[in-house]
Amino acid sequence: MINGQHAVLRYIDGELESAQSYESDGDRITRVHVQRNPEKLARLVAAIAQRRLQPAA
Repeated sequence: MINGQHAVLRYIDGELESAQSYESDGDRITRVHVQRNPEKLARLVAAIAQRRLQPAA
């Protein structure tokens, strides 16, 4: 989940290419958000790596 929304992380050759999140009205997807900015994706990669290092609760 990204910002409380279901999301898909798209990797190409092992590198994060984009993050896609979806808004829904409960029955269907109403909006798709796609992030491809390398600077913003780098922050997401760092957050994912840090989360993997945290012990499970």
